[in-house]
Amino acid sequence: MGSNHDEKGLRHMEPVACRELYRILVCVCLFLFSVGPVTAGEWEYKAEVYLYMPEIEGTLPTGRDIKISVDDLFDNLDMTFLGVFQAQKDDWALVSDIQYLKLSFDEAGDTTLPVGPLSIPTQVDIGVDLEGWWVNLAGAYRVYQGKNFDVQLLAGARYMSLDAEAELDVSILPGQVVVDEKDDVWDAIVGVRGLWDINEKWWMSYRFDVGSGDSDKTWNAAAQFAYKYDWGSLSFGYRHQHYDFDSDFKLMKDLDVGGPFIGAAWQF
Repeated sequence: MGSNHDEKGLRHMEPVACRELYRILVCVCLFLFSVGPVTAGEWEYKAEVYLYMPEIEGTLPTGRDIKISVDDLFDNLDMTFLGVFQAQKDDWALVSDIQYLKLSFDEAGDTTLPVGPLSIPTQVDIGVDLEGWWVNLAGAYRVYQGKNFDVQLLAGARYMSLDAEAELDVSILPGQVVVDEKDDVWDAIVGVRGLWDINEKWWMSYRFDVGSGDSDKTWNAAAQFAYKYDWGSLSFGYRHQHYDFDSDFKLMKDLDVGGPFIGAAWQF
């Protein structure tokens, strides 16, 4: 009995410990930025907003594979958002991005239910709501500055939350069956990012990071090309995020979210 109680306590403490580690990491990053090398440089800020068109693939705990194509996503999309904000001074930068996705699926059809030796016709209505949040926060330091490009190393944390609700309504049965599951993960990440000024009008950026924590493994890769205007820039690119979850995650065994995006950026 004592062993089971201790294991439950440890599982309860793990998310709390991850959250505290995340807060400490953020404070350390902010402290480093505040005491970084004193130069004549000023803080520069950039805000980016994107239309993200990902394909979603994953494996359920039962072993069943699921896939939501881009067409399915737009047919069942309630809301989506992808935004990036960064602040940079000299070689130091603080980078954050947030992604939100909400989908709703509704299916209805006729089927038969076996009741003893009989098969009774009935109508089944199924509604599924899927909501997800992805948040990245990292500090970066420029380790190489060339004539037209630079390379930065980054470290930070990634948070992901999934909420799935399913409603099942069978015409010959009283009431409605509702299943609602929610789970989240925190992971520490390390990676690299960079910027290449191709010419006076075009630039290209890239990022790759990998991490672990509540999940067994997670990685994120993105690249984009952008065209400069007087007010900012328009860009297009591709982004892919992957998760391998541990056995404690209730909703999925693994998850891939990847696809193209278009967006706009403003620097001030």
